Amino acid sequence: MEDNTDRIPHLLKQIRLLKDKHAELAAATGEDFNVFSILRIKHREVKTHTPILAELLNPHGSHHQKADFLKLFLKKMCTGSEESTFCNNPESYRVRSEERIRAAQFDIMLEKGKENDKARIVIENKILAADQDLQLDREILVRIKCNV
Repeated sequence: MEDNTDRIPHLLKQIRLLKDKHAELAAATGEDFNVFSILRIKHREVKTHTPILAELLNPHGSHHQKADFLKLFLKKMCTGSEESTFCNNPESYRVRSEERIRAAQFDIMLEKGKENDKARIVIENKILAADQDLQLDREILVRIKCNV
């Protein structure tokens, strides 16, 4: 087995250079800025993140930007066949947060259309939390049972 201890100082120097470069990039992009951390509320998604995201996605929100934020979100989300259902006419979406439908609760629900022809997008907001066992399966089952 070869002794590589003489390489350790060089490796540590390379690591330091990488860390310095990352810190430089973070400073240039503002990557480390987090208003929720500053306010000491970064883990309170129900009271902070969810209402803010819902309001920004709401085409009738108090931001007066109409559907601009929702259009940007849909542009990232929509690819291919779902474009016609979900991505057209974003102004017609209704946005609700903490929406409960029988056994499932959804952090944010975007919904448009009539009873028999609805398009829904459900957003589950997670901060330092894993999905619950079979969470998606339960929510899909609830939606099917409730004809949601």
